[in-house]
Amino acid sequence: MVPNGSGVLVEQILTNAGILDQVKAKGQVLGLAMGKEAIARGEIELGLFNISEATAPGVVLAGPVPQALQLYTNYDTGVFANTVARAEADAFIRFMSQRAITANWSSAGLELTTQ
Repeated sequence: MVPNGSGVLVEQILTNAGILDQVKAKGQVLGLAMGKEAIARGEIELGLFNISEATAPGVVLAGPVPQALQLYTNYDTGVFANTVARAEADAFIRFMSQRAITANWSSAGLELTTQ
C-alpha cells in the first residue's frame, strides 16, 4: 500500500485508526496525479493526500485527518559545514523562513515552523 513517503504516513494513520485492513481490502494505491484524476472523474470517492497536494479541478478538500491521528511530512533545511557557498545557502534559508513568505506556504496548505 505504501508507494512513497506520504504513503508511509497514510498507512500509519489508518493503522492508528484501526481501519487499515478494511481500507486495503476495498482501496487501491495510485500515484498522486492518477489518484486525483480518478477522483475528478468520479471513479474513486475518496483519496488521502497531503493537503498541499490535494488541489485539482474536480477534487474537493474535505479537510485534514483528525488531530488525534494526524502525522506530518516534515521538510528541514540545513547547510553542510564544508559547503562552498555558505553565505548564499544561509541567505536562501533566511529568505524562505521570513514572515513575508509564510503566507505563501500557508496558502499552499503547508505549515511552517522554525527552530
